[in-house]
Amino acid sequence: MPSQIQLQANRQPAIRRRLSKRVPDQYARHDAAAQSLPPNEVFINKYSMVEIKVRGDQTVESVQAMGNDAMRLADQLHKAKKRVMILDNLLEIGDVPIEASTRVAELAKSSNYDKLAMLGSGRLIKIGANLIFHAAGRAKRMRYFDSRTEAIRWLLEE
Repeated sequence: MPSQIQLQANRQPAIRRRLSKRVPDQYARHDAAAQSLPPNEVFINKYSMVEIKVRGDQTVESVQAMGNDAMRLADQLHKAKKRVMILDNLLEIGDVPIEASTRVAELAKSSNYDKLAMLGSGRLIKIGANLIFHAAGRAKRMRYFDSRTEAIRWLLEE
């Protein structure tokens, strides 16, 4: 009769085989979903605020490009003597490497805006947003929301 240790040793390769068969399928579904998303968008919405729609996985380059576009639009609003309010819509965000998150904090710290609202869903995004707020040193002018209506309402407040 085999010992308990021998039985466990015999089961481990089968478990590894089952896991190795499942993992690639999960990544394939994730990659296919990410590829079907439209690109990031930066525009002035109907409330005269800069809206950033972040879609899919991000890189330092994609974060920088969105930051450049947002600041170009912010400059237009400043020239028109309007307040600069930014709605950063993270509802469709994918993976973000730490270097890209660091770049977001740097952009939030150095950019010229009156208020910035981050719209997301999920505890991890909320924690990441709060870390960015504190790193930027502008926690009073930045807030996280899980409701678009609440985010817009706060941005429009004087």
